[in-house]
Amino acid sequence: MDIKDKAVVITGGSSGLGKALAEVFKNAGGQVLICSNNQAELNQTAQELGVEGVVCDITDPEEVKKLAEETAKKFGRIDIWINNAGVGNHHTAIEDQEPARVHQMMEVNFFGMMYGCQDAFRVMKNQKSGTIINVVSVRAMKAHPLSAGYSATKWAARGFAEALRVAGETEDISVINVYPTGMKTEFFNKNKPEDYGNFLEPKDVATQILKNLELDNPQDDLVIESTALYPSKT
Repeated sequence: MDIKDKAVVITGGSSGLGKALAEVFKNAGGQVLICSNNQAELNQTAQELGVEGVVCDITDPEEVKKLAEETAKKFGRIDIWINNAGVGNHHTAIEDQEPARVHQMMEVNFFGMMYGCQDAFRVMKNQKSGTIINVVSVRAMKAHPLSAGYSATKWAARGFAEALRVAGETEDISVINVYPTGMKTEFFNKNKPEDYGNFLEPKDVATQILKNLELDNPQDDLVIESTALYPSKT
Protein backbone atom coordinates (compact mmCIF):
# COMPACT_ATOMS: atom_id res chain seq x y z
CA MET A 1 0.00 0.00 0.00
CA ASP A 2 1.14 3.49 -0.83
CA ILE A 3 0.58 5.55 2.34
CA LYS A 4 0.62 8.92 0.56
CA ASP A 5 -2.60 10.85 1.26
CA LYS A 6 -4.13 7.93 3.16
CA ALA A 7 -6.31 8.93 6.15
CA VAL A 8 -4.77 7.34 9.24
CA VAL A 9 -6.22 7.23 12.78
CA ILE A 10 -3.95 6.23 15.68
CA THR A 11 -5.31 5.73 19.19
CA GLY A 12 -2.98 6.44 22.10
CA GLY A 13 -1.02 8.56 19.66
CA SER A 14 0.45 11.18 21.97
CA SER A 15 3.36 9.15 23.35
CA GLY A 16 5.33 5.92 23.08
CA LEU A 17 4.62 3.69 20.11
CA GLY A 18 1.60 5.79 19.13
CA LYS A 19 3.74 8.89 18.73
CA ALA A 20 6.35 6.91 16.78
CA LEU A 21 3.62 5.57 14.49
CA ALA A 22 2.28 9.08 13.92
CA GLU A 23 5.75 10.27 12.94
CA VAL A 24 6.54 7.47 10.48
CA PHE A 25 3.09 7.55 8.84
CA LYS A 26 3.23 11.33 8.57
CA ASN A 27 6.69 11.13 6.98
CA ALA A 28 5.33 8.54 4.53
CA GLY A 29 2.75 11.08 3.34
CA GLY A 30 -0.28 10.01 5.37
CA GLN A 31 -2.98 12.35 6.67
CA VAL A 32 -2.58 11.44 10.33
CA LEU A 33 -4.99 11.98 13.20
CA ILE A 34 -4.02 10.94 16.71
CA CYS A 35 -6.23 10.64 19.77
CA SER A 36 -5.49 10.54 23.49
CA ASN A 37 -7.25 11.31 26.76
CA ASN A 38 -4.29 13.48 27.82
CA GLN A 39 -5.09 16.94 26.45
CA ALA A 40 -1.73 18.60 27.19
CA GLU A 41 0.36 15.74 25.83
CA LEU A 42 -1.90 15.43 22.80
CA ASN A 43 -1.56 19.11 21.93
CA GLN A 44 2.21 18.99 22.29
CA THR A 45 2.61 15.91 20.08
CA ALA A 46 0.17 17.15 17.43
CA GLN A 47 2.02 20.45 17.18
CA GLU A 48 5.44 18.80 17.18
CA LEU A 49 4.60 16.36 14.39
CA GLY A 50 2.17 18.51 12.42
CA VAL A 51 -0.74 16.07 12.72
CA GLU A 52 -4.36 16.39 13.80
CA GLY A 53 -5.15 15.72 17.47
CA VAL A 54 -8.48 14.83 19.06
CA VAL A 55 -9.20 14.17 22.72
CA CYS A 56 -10.92 10.81 23.09
CA ASP A 57 -11.40 8.32 25.91
CA ILE A 58 -11.37 5.01 24.06
CA THR A 59 -13.17 3.28 26.94
CA ASP A 60 -16.25 5.39 26.14
CA PRO A 61 -18.02 3.89 23.09
CA GLU A 62 -19.83 7.14 22.33
CA GLU A 63 -16.56 9.08 22.19
CA VAL A 64 -15.00 6.48 19.88
CA LYS A 65 -18.04 6.53 17.62
CA LYS A 66 -17.86 10.32 17.44
CA LEU A 67 -14.12 10.12 16.68
CA ALA A 68 -14.73 7.79 13.74
CA GLU A 69 -17.63 9.80 12.35
CA GLU A 70 -15.84 13.15 12.59
CA THR A 71 -12.62 11.74 11.12
CA ALA A 72 -14.50 10.27 8.16
CA LYS A 73 -16.23 13.61 7.65
CA LYS A 74 -12.95 15.55 7.88
CA PHE A 75 -10.90 13.37 5.52
CA GLY A 76 -13.75 11.95 3.47
CA ARG A 77 -12.81 8.42 4.52
CA ILE A 78 -10.70 6.34 6.91
CA ASP A 79 -8.11 4.23 5.15
CA ILE A 80 -6.13 2.97 8.15
CA TRP A 81 -7.20 2.71 11.77
CA ILE A 82 -4.53 1.70 14.28
CA ASN A 83 -5.71 0.48 17.68
CA ASN A 84 -2.55 1.24 19.63
CA ALA A 85 -3.70 2.52 23.04
CA GLY A 86 -3.00 0.14 25.90
CA VAL A 87 -2.14 -0.08 29.58
CA GLY A 88 -0.36 -2.68 31.68
CA ASN A 89 0.72 -3.49 35.17
CA HIS A 90 4.02 -4.24 36.81
CA HIS A 91 5.16 -7.84 37.02
CA THR A 92 3.02 -9.29 39.80
CA ALA A 93 2.49 -12.83 41.08
CA ILE A 94 -0.83 -14.37 40.06
CA GLU A 95 -2.15 -14.43 43.62
CA ASP A 96 -1.34 -10.71 44.00
CA GLN A 97 -3.02 -9.48 40.82
CA GLU A 98 -5.32 -6.60 41.78
CA PRO A 99 -8.87 -7.13 40.41
CA ALA A 100 -9.45 -3.38 39.98
CA ARG A 101 -6.29 -3.03 37.90
CA VAL A 102 -7.17 -6.02 35.73
CA HIS A 103 -10.64 -4.55 35.15
CA GLN A 104 -9.01 -1.28 34.08
CA MET A 105 -6.67 -3.08 31.70
CA MET A 106 -9.61 -4.95 30.20
CA GLU A 107 -11.48 -1.68 29.66
CA VAL A 108 -8.57 -0.21 27.67
CA ASN A 109 -6.84 -3.21 26.09
CA PHE A 110 -9.95 -5.13 25.09
CA PHE A 111 -13.02 -2.90 25.10
CA GLY A 112 -11.16 0.17 23.85
CA MET A 113 -9.78 -1.88 20.98
CA MET A 114 -13.18 -3.45 20.32
CA TYR A 115 -14.91 -0.06 20.06
CA GLY A 116 -12.25 1.15 17.65
CA CYS A 117 -12.64 -1.97 15.51
CA GLN A 118 -16.41 -1.64 15.42
CA ASP A 119 -16.52 2.00 14.39
CA ALA A 120 -13.64 1.77 11.93
CA PHE A 121 -15.24 -1.33 10.41
CA ARG A 122 -18.56 0.50 10.06
CA VAL A 123 -16.95 3.35 8.13
CA MET A 124 -14.78 1.05 6.01
CA LYS A 125 -17.72 -1.21 5.19
CA ASN A 126 -19.58 1.78 3.75
CA GLN A 127 -16.58 2.84 1.67
CA LYS A 128 -15.86 -0.81 0.75
CA SER A 129 -12.17 -0.76 1.73
CA GLY A 130 -9.76 -0.15 4.58
CA THR A 131 -7.18 -1.60 6.93
CA ILE A 132 -7.43 -2.06 10.69
CA ILE A 133 -4.18 -2.60 12.58
CA ASN A 134 -4.33 -3.89 16.14
CA VAL A 135 -1.26 -3.58 18.33
CA VAL A 136 -1.74 -6.62 20.51
CA SER A 137 1.32 -8.03 22.33
CA VAL A 138 3.55 -11.06 22.30
CA ARG A 139 1.84 -11.80 25.64
CA ALA A 140 -1.17 -12.93 23.60
CA MET A 141 1.09 -15.70 22.27
CA LYS A 142 3.60 -16.41 25.04
CA ALA A 143 2.34 -16.69 28.60
CA HIS A 144 4.23 -15.16 31.53
CA PRO A 145 3.24 -15.98 35.13
CA LEU A 146 3.91 -12.41 36.28
CA SER A 147 1.69 -10.88 33.58
CA ALA A 148 -1.41 -13.06 33.87
CA GLY A 149 -3.99 -10.25 34.00
CA TYR A 150 -2.36 -8.28 31.20
CA SER A 151 -2.01 -11.41 29.08
CA ALA A 152 -5.70 -12.20 29.56
CA THR A 153 -6.70 -8.80 28.17
CA LYS A 154 -4.47 -9.31 25.16
CA TRP A 155 -5.73 -12.84 24.51
CA ALA A 156 -9.25 -11.37 24.46
CA ALA A 157 -8.14 -8.66 22.05
CA ARG A 158 -6.52 -11.23 19.79
CA GLY A 159 -9.68 -13.35 19.71
CA PHE A 160 -11.86 -10.41 18.73
CA ALA A 161 -9.38 -9.23 16.10
CA GLU A 162 -9.20 -12.64 14.47
CA ALA A 163 -12.99 -12.80 14.24
CA LEU A 164 -12.95 -9.29 12.75
CA ARG A 165 -10.51 -10.49 10.11
CA VAL A 166 -12.94 -13.18 8.99
CA ALA A 167 -15.77 -10.62 8.85
CA GLY A 168 -13.62 -8.31 6.75
CA GLU A 169 -12.83 -10.88 4.09
CA THR A 170 -16.10 -10.24 2.26
CA GLU A 171 -15.89 -6.45 2.68
CA ASP A 172 -12.38 -5.82 1.27
CA ILE A 173 -11.24 -4.82 4.77
CA SER A 174 -7.91 -6.21 5.93
CA VAL A 175 -7.00 -6.77 9.57
CA ILE A 176 -3.37 -6.87 10.68
CA ASN A 177 -2.46 -7.91 14.20
CA VAL A 178 0.92 -6.86 15.57
CA TYR A 179 2.64 -8.76 18.37
CA PRO A 180 5.67 -6.85 19.69
CA THR A 181 7.79 -7.81 22.67
CA GLY A 182 8.56 -5.20 25.35
CA MET A 183 9.27 -1.66 24.19
CA LYS A 184 11.13 1.24 25.78
CA THR A 185 8.11 3.42 26.59
CA GLU A 186 6.43 5.10 29.56
CA PHE A 187 4.50 1.83 29.92
CA PHE A 188 6.82 0.77 32.73
CA ASN A 189 7.50 4.19 34.29
CA LYS A 190 9.98 3.71 37.17
CA ASN A 191 9.37 -0.05 37.55
CA LYS A 192 11.46 -1.27 34.65
CA PRO A 193 12.23 -5.00 34.26
CA GLU A 194 15.85 -6.09 34.65
CA ASP A 195 16.12 -6.75 30.90
CA TYR A 196 14.63 -3.36 29.93
CA GLY A 197 17.86 -2.46 28.13
CA ASN A 198 17.12 -5.21 25.60
CA PHE A 199 13.64 -3.95 24.82
CA LEU A 200 12.62 -2.61 21.41
CA GLU A 201 12.76 1.04 20.42
CA PRO A 202 9.25 2.34 19.55
CA LYS A 203 10.54 3.96 16.36
CA ASP A 204 11.88 0.59 15.15
CA VAL A 205 8.55 -1.12 15.85
CA ALA A 206 6.61 1.66 14.11
CA THR A 207 8.90 1.42 11.09
CA GLN A 208 8.37 -2.35 10.83
CA ILE A 209 4.60 -1.88 11.00
CA LEU A 210 4.75 0.67 8.19
CA LYS A 211 7.08 -1.43 6.03
CA ASN A 212 4.81 -4.45 6.42
CA LEU A 213 1.80 -2.41 5.33
CA GLU A 214 3.68 -1.15 2.26
CA LEU A 215 4.27 -4.71 1.02
CA ASP A 216 2.17 -6.10 -1.82
CA ASN A 217 1.15 -8.90 0.54
CA PRO A 218 1.46 -7.71 4.17
CA GLN A 219 1.71 -10.25 6.97
CA ASP A 220 -1.63 -10.62 8.71
CA ASP A 221 0.12 -11.48 11.97
CA LEU A 222 3.30 -9.48 12.46
CA VAL A 223 5.49 -10.66 15.34
CA ILE A 224 8.22 -8.18 16.25
CA GLU A 225 10.75 -9.59 18.69
CA SER A 226 13.94 -8.25 20.16
CA THR A 227 16.79 -10.53 19.20
CA ALA A 228 18.38 -9.72 22.56
CA LEU A 229 15.32 -11.07 24.37
CA TYR A 230 14.70 -13.96 22.00
CA PRO A 231 18.02 -14.85 20.34
CA SER A 232 18.01 -17.02 17.24
CA LYS A 233 18.22 -20.74 17.92
CA THR A 234 20.03 -21.43 14.64
